[in-house]
Amino acid sequence: MNSISRNDQQSIGHPTQKPEALSERIIKAPSKEGDVVADFFVGSGTTCAVAMKLDRRFIGCDSFRVAIAAALEKLVKIGQAMSGARSDISTGGAPAQEKLQMPGAVSKVPNIEVSYLGVYPLDRFEHLSQEDFVDFVLTCYGASRNMGGGVAHRFRPPG
Repeated sequence: MNSISRNDQQSIGHPTQKPEALSERIIKAPSKEGDVVADFFVGSGTTCAVAMKLDRRFIGCDSFRVAIAAALEKLVKIGQAMSGARSDISTGGAPAQEKLQMPGAVSKVPNIEVSYLGVYPLDRFEHLSQEDFVDFVLTCYGASRNMGGGVAHRFRPPG
């Protein structure tokens, strides 16, 4: 018997999309508000959407442009619901993000940045060492290795 509820079944649109309730359990277990959640096969964006609702920052990647478009559309709709404002309102020359932070908003809308980093064929990377590949990925996200001592992880976020 399938354990996915009827409500979750209706929300699944991508062939490998997981129910939001499952993503929520997976995200809540190892993280807390403000932590970063990463999904490197973002698909329709369920993991990022749940992370956004749970007040986690997120990184979502996919090599399929349609997946990125679907994920972005989902995130914009959630941002509209969280803020109580529509994203397509006229900004009157003001930056759109400021316009979305309207008085009486339900919740602050996080900034969402979409970057196209190009197509990178496998043969471009097969000669790189693991360390060089990690440096490439970190550079794509504006991050760097953490060379300081006494930290639990090896990477320093941008900023």
